[in-house]
Amino acid sequence: MLRKIMVVIITFTLFLGVITPVGYGAVKSSILTKAEAEKLAREKLDLGKDYKLQYGNLNTRDIQQRQFWNLAFEGDKKNASVVMAADSGEIISFNQWNGNNEEKAVNLLQDEAKKIAVDFIKSLEAERFNETEEVTVKAPTVIPYDIKINYTDNDSYHFMFVRKINGEFFPSNYFRITVSGLNKSISSYEMKWDIGSYESNKQLLNEEEARGFFEKEDRLQLKYVRLNKYNKEDSKNVVLTPVYIYTPKETDKIDAITGKLLTSDQLYNWNYYGYPIYREDSSNANEMMAKEASNGGVEMIPDDGVISKEKVEQIIINILKEHVDIEGIKLNSGSYTNYYAGIKGKFWYVYWNSDEGDKYLNSVLNAENGQVLELSYNKSEGYQPVQEVRDLKTTENIKENVRKSDDTLSIVNEKIQTMFPKTKGALKLEIKSDNVIDKDKAYVSSSRYINNILFDDNYVHMTYNDETEEISSLRYRWYDVDVQKSSSMLTKEKAHKIFYDNVGLEKYLVQLKDLEKLEKEGLEIPTKELLSVYAIKSFGFNYIDGVTGKFLNYSGEEFKKEQSNQTQFTDIKGSPYEKDILLIDKMGILKVTEQTFKPEEALLRKDALKWIVEIGWSNKAYYVDRYYNGSNENKGKDYFKDISKDSPYYKYIETGVEFGIIDEGDYFKPDEKISKIELAKWIINAMKQKELANYSNIFQVPYKDKEVIKTEDIGYAALAKYYNIFGDKNIEAEFSPNKNLNRGEFIHFMYQLIRDYEDMKN
Repeated sequence: MLRKIMVVIITFTLFLGVITPVGYGAVKSSILTKAEAEKLAREKLDLGKDYKLQYGNLNTRDIQQRQFWNLAFEGDKKNASVVMAADSGEIISFNQWNGNNEEKAVNLLQDEAKKIAVDFIKSLEAERFNETEEVTVKAPTVIPYDIKINYTDNDSYHFMFVRKINGEFFPSNYFRITVSGLNKSISSYEMKWDIGSYESNKQLLNEEEARGFFEKEDRLQLKYVRLNKYNKEDSKNVVLTPVYIYTPKETDKIDAITGKLLTSDQLYNWNYYGYPIYREDSSNANEMMAKEASNGGVEMIPDDGVISKEKVEQIIINILKEHVDIEGIKLNSGSYTNYYAGIKGKFWYVYWNSDEGDKYLNSVLNAENGQVLELSYNKSEGYQPVQEVRDLKTTENIKENVRKSDDTLSIVNEKIQTMFPKTKGALKLEIKSDNVIDKDKAYVSSSRYINNILFDDNYVHMTYNDETEEISSLRYRWYDVDVQKSSSMLTKEKAHKIFYDNVGLEKYLVQLKDLEKLEKEGLEIPTKELLSVYAIKSFGFNYIDGVTGKFLNYSGEEFKKEQSNQTQFTDIKGSPYEKDILLIDKMGILKVTEQTFKPEEALLRKDALKWIVEIGWSNKAYYVDRYYNGSNENKGKDYFKDISKDSPYYKYIETGVEFGIIDEGDYFKPDEKISKIELAKWIINAMKQKELANYSNIFQVPYKDKEVIKTEDIGYAALAKYYNIFGDKNIEAEFSPNKNLNRGEFIHFMYQLIRDYEDMKN
């Protein structure tokens, strides 16, 4: 009877284990969760609800037992970033930027700024601050702080408080802080702190004795260098200057008691990207971690809906343990983030290595489903001298022995599919190269094929030993993708024709190495006889579209050769507007590719709008956002019946309508002349003064011909006078609203506006 009861209990327990989902919430986390870290950061740094958390990434350094949350917040024209110790909640660094401070004046004195800085530090680390001293010019220069920064940053105050123990500075521990002189806020804060003590009762070398140790070794080297001061852009020759360069030995630090030079391995220096190694021996750390997890112990769970870092480790170990040698490797570090390969999601990055440095293992996994996205393993076997292959026949025999191709590829393929089932049917494995020294080794590789088309950002590479059946290196990268489908593809022959027809070849001479001198004497000198060669001409595009055959740039847009913004016009010599035209062209505003500018011809509507928009894009006077291409609902819209989307003026029409420079209508009439009053309206609208101009009743007509200016245009005429758009601010003149300006005259007025606008605005 008892036996039956036990069977029922065991069966029921197993049944529960099958039907019960993994309860990550039941496992206690060893660190603050992202939500807890966010809450603590908001409390300590007074980040209000107007700051929205954009992302939180967890970085770990397992060898040093340190974990850090990187939190990024964003608000209206402001953002903040926080680095927090994930276990203790200490603020390691804090930075914030406020875009609303532009053109504000500094309204804070240095003493007031220092009080703000001290109060802030004390609110976070009062006891530690009491152990510090403010940096002055007398502090050690090794301290990572430039005292001159106070003289180059006109808007902020910078302070640094360095730890001092028994009268001696400890430069690796400090508080560094910046206070904005514009809004009295903390712009940046950084803390570095470690456990440490110092006894000052030992006999030290004096300065003269220490100098003697340094003078024993030559630390200066004489070299020629090219200095920009003596090499102007138009120089015909390179000018070299002899200088001495300081070349430190090891760490360039000596023991103040013995004078012994310290090595880099001896020095302790950490930051939250890389820290000194300190912890007790943990050869069985992974085993203990797995045991804790299996017993419902503590695991690192940074976010809701993700698997713990400990489970990620176990996934990788389970995949590899039957196939590669992972004995002795230890967990080094891990990072939880929201981005991988341009994909937004939840991802774990985990890194292992051995103490001896002969093995490393890196991996990236989907933190929600445990899918392995990337893996890199390598086991080095130490240095082996290269043996000389004496004759071609021996070489060919060795290569023939290596190429047990069918057997090797079959074994490797089976191992790959066992470890990474997603690769089935998507690889074309080949022995890419053979090690002629070790006849049993082969490097097997394949990129991913989708619909029989290569996708080389996904791949598997493996170095395999036939004799030992050991994998010494393995690289894997594989993630989910969608592909565009097309009824027809450009053939390779057609693509070649397009390429060579458009790019072409060129011929020139080259000089070769004297291989006989190199082999016999180890000298690398050229042969005297030159050689004529053909080569592909340089080209600026990145791709050829596989369907259309169009040239594409790096972002996939159709490639267009850049046109020079400056043209040598042949028809402006002697024009009263020659200088203005050249200066505006120099600023990249004209965008005229013809050799003639036609300064005396009437200004057309299309060119007037083009240049008004270009001035705004250049931000030389008023500002128009160059990168705004219209609202989503108006994307690609036909604003006028006589301006197509293929017109080179379409982008100016789009910008003009979207920014309120011109009004949408039936016809734009691009090739008609523009009247002076309409020109004034467009410029005033670009300056964002349209609303003011429409209050016609608050303006007086400042021109002699006020009777010909319409009532609704009075505001525009008055503002044109105020901003001196037509150069008549300080004289009595007629406005002549229906006058047509010529091209040169308009460019003259625009150059004056750019030159004087800042002063008028202020």
